[in-house]
Amino acid sequence: MSDGKWRGNLFFGNRLAVHGLLAMLLIVASGCSSDADGPKRVPVSGVVMMNGKPLQAAFVAFHPTGSTPGRGGSGETDAEGKFAIGNFETSGLVLGVPEGEYKVTVSKQQGVARKPEREGSAAPATVDGPETIPARFSDLNLTVLTEKISAGGKADVKLELRTK
Repeated sequence: MSDGKWRGNLFFGNRLAVHGLLAMLLIVASGCSSDADGPKRVPVSGVVMMNGKPLQAAFVAFHPTGSTPGRGGSGETDAEGKFAIGNFETSGLVLGVPEGEYKVTVSKQQGVARKPEREGSAAPATVDGPETIPARFSDLNLTVLTEKISAGGKADVKLELRTK
């Protein structure tokens, strides 16, 4: 075989392998459950208050309990403490959770600046630091927060966190 012919066969072989891999991925992805196959989701949103003030940039998670189907969901609070619960599925972000009972956790880690790895590099990066929310709200095993979500959803979840 000449050098040019070999490269042509190698290219064709690689292209065939890439197309085969893509076909396999499509077959596997089509076998995954879609949102239509899973439990029906209902919208859930609300606000988190810490000692009477909106809690910004906190992570709110709904963890299913008992016979509640699905994985639950999560969201992040905005400057006013407002959040909407959702989950990332193969089709993208899907808002809501299935009807049922949930343990709720609220977490906010203090950002800790670290030094640049070498002299003259960009500004220090922020990494996760210690948890700033008491364990009775942030730890799944200790949380006192629960919510029952009905078939119509719930748009008025109010999570009052008191540390004083």
